[in-house]
Formats: sequence, structure tokens, C-alpha cells
Amino acid sequence: MRSVVASPFPVLSCCRAGAGSRSVFTWLVAMTLSCLVPGLALAQAGQKPLSVTGYITTDYVAGMVLSPARLLESRYVSMWAEAAGEKDLLDQPLRELQNGTGIDLREVEQLAILLDRKTLFSMARIPDSEDVSVVDERQLKNNLKLIALAMHNFHDAYRAFPDHDGGDNDNKGNLSWRVHLLPFLGQPQLYDRFHLDEPWDSEHNKSLISEMPDEFKTPGVDEPGRTSLHGIEGENTLMSGKRAVAIHNIIDGTSNTIMFAVAAVEKSDVWTKPGALSYKAGPPTATLGDVGDRFLMARCDGSVDALPADLNEETFRRLVTYNDSMPVQDLTSSPSAPERLPTWIVRSRAKIDQNAVLAALRPMGEPVKGNIGTAISYTLGQYILAFPDERTLLAAPTDLLPDLLKNESAAGTVGTQLAQTAGDSDLAAAVDLQTLQPFKDRLAGNLPMAGVLQAVRTLQLTVNMAGPGDHLHRIVAEMENEAAAAQLNALMLGLVQIQKAQLLNLVNSPENPIPADVMSGVVSWFDHVQVRAEGRQVVYQLPRPDDFDDVFRRVLPAVTKAAMQARTRAARMRRMNNLKMIGLAFHNYHDVYKAFPRYNGDGRRDADEARRGLSWRVHLLPFLEHTALYEKFNLEEAWDSETNKALIDQMPDVFRTPGVEQPGHTSLHVFIGDKTPFDDGREAIRIRDILDGLSNTLLVVEAGPDTADIWTRPGGLKFTGEDTFSLLGDIGETFLVLMADGAVRNVSRDLDPAVLERLIQHDDRTPVGNF
Repeated sequence: MRSVVASPFPVLSCCRAGAGSRSVFTWLVAMTLSCLVPGLALAQAGQKPLSVTGYITTDYVAGMVLSPARLLESRYVSMWAEAAGEKDLLDQPLRELQNGTGIDLREVEQLAILLDRKTLFSMARIPDSEDVSVVDERQLKNNLKLIALAMHNFHDAYRAFPDHDGGDNDNKGNLSWRVHLLPFLGQPQLYDRFHLDEPWDSEHNKSLISEMPDEFKTPGVDEPGRTSLHGIEGENTLMSGKRAVAIHNIIDGTSNTIMFAVAAVEKSDVWTKPGALSYKAGPPTATLGDVGDRFLMARCDGSVDALPADLNEETFRRLVTYNDSMPVQDLTSSPSAPERLPTWIVRSRAKIDQNAVLAALRPMGEPVKGNIGTAISYTLGQYILAFPDERTLLAAPTDLLPDLLKNESAAGTVGTQLAQTAGDSDLAAAVDLQTLQPFKDRLAGNLPMAGVLQAVRTLQLTVNMAGPGDHLHRIVAEMENEAAAAQLNALMLGLVQIQKAQLLNLVNSPENPIPADVMSGVVSWFDHVQVRAEGRQVVYQLPRPDDFDDVFRRVLPAVTKAAMQARTRAARMRRMNNLKMIGLAFHNYHDVYKAFPRYNGDGRRDADEARRGLSWRVHLLPFLEHTALYEKFNLEEAWDSETNKALIDQMPDVFRTPGVEQPGHTSLHVFIGDKTPFDDGREAIRIRDILDGLSNTLLVVEAGPDTADIWTRPGGLKFTGEDTFSLLGDIGETFLVLMADGAVRNVSRDLDPAVLERLIQHDDRTPVGNF
């Protein structure tokens, strides 16, 4: 399986990937904390730093400092909990954050997140002269993964992947598969603007060509609205032009079939135009053109990889076709470059649990313990953690961390500005843009007065709610010259008026959940906004309103309700994506061993009893990017042997389920018993044994938290055909199921019990239609 390098802090991963593996509510909490920070003090030169700013060196071009503990103990958090009607409103997300990072934010006095130039360009996906190829490829791979996931979400909705000209519907032939993926790429508004019953080059549809989403952009293709990302058209290819293909049609295995690929620049075409590259016998370059030494492609299992351009022509043919019954084995690929991570500095008022922090970093590999000076250190590839004392944690790239440990006082533009502004603020942030021209180019983009933004040298931001400062927020921009400062000053004055006008439009809007009189009070704050130019500096600040606490308290109920709704939606989406990944793992396992794993162990047909001591979840680990964890298990011993019991607490997040608090437990189950796919565990089931059809057979269910069991223990929900719903425990109004075709469904508790029983049985010869 392909390996990934995970961020040591899920909050950061979530911010990068858009809510990735954690709930939006947790993300909102983390980001709220990221905007509020306490006072800090400069350390005296040559002494141990009294604050995190004392560690900041000249290497950093951007950073922020915050203090979660003070905010969490402030009256504003109490007011929020009161408005939500939950005294312990933040307990769950804070526990999730602590489980994922090993850090308890309630004890963190100061936290700094810092970016050096190389890390900034890497995370922003902007090519820098130092490492253009690495950044470009990583960005492209991430885009391809998003598109591959969108293809699977399309499959869930329509029971098949899109053909190159759409699905099997009345609009097939008019627009490309890329257009039909838009709703699943977070672009439903753009999709709704297309006239699906008109060809791609109708006057209306042509007007949308220039609005191609960034996900479809490919290297070297500079003309707007064009891409070299293509499916492949031919006999028995996924996009043949004849009919849409479903997962159950892919008999070679999803990991053995190409979904789409990045072709040469000369193969680029308009992104909305139906069509695919015609398969041509020969090596990949015969079809894809001159792609260099290798080409990027996505498989039907959702994985993305780079393959050699001189790949054997027969191997490439097998990858392109989905049903020639000749799967490709042992296809190696180039490893992904590890992602460079930001620097974190944590100062806790309690002793930091170093073992918990290291446990959160297991996805990055096994740490190598050492010392840098007097500090204990742990090296994980190109990243190092150091503990100068029991209450301080430093985490930084290997080339930066030694300088942090020199205990010099804050230095450089960013360090100096943070030290100067953090004292009276809840959040202090600073960025030095003087040497970041490519970043400034991207930031400016097509914005009005882009030249003014290009003239910004440094930016400082302070936000203050719980702190002693007299301003709610303040922005200071240092410009190249006074003329540029005057221009920015005029621009900011105009933006303030626009902000005020937009808020006025919300005052009497029926869709606005905040009371009109409260909104009017917020609008009045903008009468006190101060914008002024002082030499080369432009200052924007909002004095703390006298009625701030009252407005905050009155706004909270509406904001809290929206946050709760977002939390529920995001949590369900995360759970559905986890099940989707498990479904892909089942099919990838089947590709390798020609059967699904038994509920009590190995799925290989010749597996002996000794290899049936662990659950199906354990045997899916290599197909869920957890090969290192899988290799720690002793497959010849029972789940509760001393060796295997020690791994229970290392359950991957993909198996986590709501309401299950006990470590190492999950409520994701298969059904066992007569006529179920997993039966009594003696015979491993194959796809061809599922006679009712994959889309009519339930594979995994997310049952109620009261059914939770240890994830490594063999077992399942025992189906008898009687009172089946009681097996699911406390499921509420709906529950999630993973179908054998990889689709994830949200099922109503009101489902006819007879239908549920048919779904559980795989060969009762009674297929179920829509449910």
C-alpha cells in the first residue's frame, strides 16, 4: 500500500485539507482559539525564554501567537455554553483534539504556529524557485485525489461512474464528465448554471469555459479553460462512450484499473467538452503523449500514483481495461515527497505528556530519540520534536529546530512584531511579505488595485476579546512608500463602507437568524472604525464597542444553532467518507486475496485456523494506509494475546464512531450468522458469491454506541431473522450502512424490517430496489 506523511497535529491537517478527518465543529473551535491569544513578554537576551516569542528566529516569514487557556476560562466561553444550553459544550471537541495531538488546550498558556519561507510555499501550493517540481506534483496529486473521491461520490448517487460525456441519462453527450462532477467538488452553483440539455459549445455553455475549477488545472496548460486531465476511451475502458460503468463491472479490480490520467500539454482540451483520449496500443506515451519520465493517474480505488512513462505496453493495456480478467500485480510507483510542516511552539502550565504527543505522531513513523544540547529530542524523518523542559514543546523541520533551542530573544521582522503586539491582544499575527513575491502575486490575483497589494511589505493583525486591549481588532500594513500607503488607505475606507452596506442588507433579511435590532447594533460599530495613513503605514482598527458583551450574548443563540447544524452535517460526512474508505479497502483486499476477509481473520481461501484470531478490521489495515500498525500484530495469536492486546488503543480514526468514548472500541460491525456474507467465519466470501448483487447487500453497519466492541476482537452482530433492528442498538432516527458495491447509504430507522433482513442476506434471491 502507498504511505502518507500525516501532520502531527490534526487541526493543521484539517485546515489544509478543508475539514478532512475531523469535524467542522472541532475545526471551528480550533480556528476560534487561533484568533484569540494572551499577553506575552520578551525574554532577556541569554536567558531562558519567558514566552514562546523568545524562541522565534529570523528564519520565519509568518506566524501567530495565541493562548487557549485564557480564552477557555474567559466569560465569553461561558456565555457561549449558556446560549447553547450545554455547560460542557467544548468538552467533546477538546477531548478529540487532545486524543489527536496529545496536547490539552485547557492547559496551554501560549501556542505559536510559525512558517518559514519553504514551508509557506509548500502549504500554499505555490511554486517557489527552490522546489517547483515537488510543490507542483504534490498539489496535482491532491487535486487528483479530490477528483477521484468526487467520482466515487458520483457513483454513490447514480450507481455508476460518469462516462466521458456524462451518465446514462437524457443529457448524455452534451457535456464532459468533469462538468458532471461539479456538485461533488463543492461547485453546485457552477453546475446549476450549465444548460445540461445543450451541447458544450452552445452560446450559453461556452460562456462558462473560463470558470474551470482549480482542481482540473494541469502543469504547463496556461490557456484558460483547458486541461490535460483525461479519461481514456476504448473497448472496455472506464470511459468507453458506450455506457456508464459501475464498480461491480470492474472484474479486474479497482486497484488494477485506471480512472483518469494527466496527459501531455499538447493533449489539452476544453474542460467542458465531452470526450477522452483514444487508447492506442503501445506504451503510455502512445496514448498520453510526451509526459516525460512518468505520468500521474488515479485508479478506480481512489488512489493516485505516478507510473513510469515507459511502462510495458501490455501492463498499460491491462490497467486501461477493466474486464480482461488479467489484473496487474506488483506494480511499483514512485514515493511521494513528504510534506514540510510548520513550526509549533507550545508552553503549557502543566507537564506535557510526551508519550501522548509521540503516540499522536505514529502515522509519521517510529521516532528516533536523542538529544540536542540539553533538550530531549525525537526525530521523525525531516521533522524533530524537542522538549527543552517538561512544560515546553518545540516541533520544527530538522533544519530549523537547532536554532530555536539557542534561547535567543525574538529576532527578525516576524518575531519582533509578534513580541511587540501580543502583550495586549488575544491574537497576534504577523507576516513579512518583502521577500515573498510569488506569494504576493497569488495573493493579489485579479483583485482591484492589485498594484497596491503588491506594495505591502509587512502585515500585523491583533484581535482582542478577552484581553485588556481597547481595540476589538487592529491591522497595520507597512507599505513600500507613502504614495502606496495613501492608495491603500483609500481602498480600506471604501471597504469599510461596503462592509457596512452588506450588513445593512442583512438587518431585515428573513434569512438572517440574528434579531434585527442586534444586527443594527453591529452595523453601528462601523461608524467608529478608524482608518488612517501614518507615513508608510496604514492602520485599520475597531475600538471595543461599549455594548460588545450585550451584543455577543444576544448573537450567540443563532450562531450556536448554526454551528451545531454544521457540526452534525460535517460529522455525518466524515463518517460517510470513513465508510467509503473501508469499502474501498474491502475491494482492494479482494483484489489481492480473491475474497473478502473473514469476520474472524484472514480472507485467503487456504488460511488456517491460526490466522483467524483477529477481526476483519485488523486485516484491512494495509489497505487503509496502516501497514506499519498491521505488521505489529502477531497474526498467529488471538486478539487478546499480550502482544495484540497492547495494540488495542492504537485504533485508526477510520473506525471511530459517534458516542463511543472508550479507547479502542467501535460500533462498526458486520453481520454474522446463517445466510449472511460472513456466515460462521469458516469460508471467506467472494464477490461472485453475493448472488443478490453488490448493491443489494449490506456489508458494514454503523450501529448504536451501546453495541461498541474492541476493534481487534473477531465478531459481529448475530443475525437470526428475528427482531433485527434490536441488533443495531440505539441508532436514533437514521443509521449509516456500507453496501457491498462500496456505496454508503443513510438509512431511516423507519425502514421496513423485512427490507433490512433482505439487505443483510446476500443470496436470498430477493433483491431490494430503492430504499
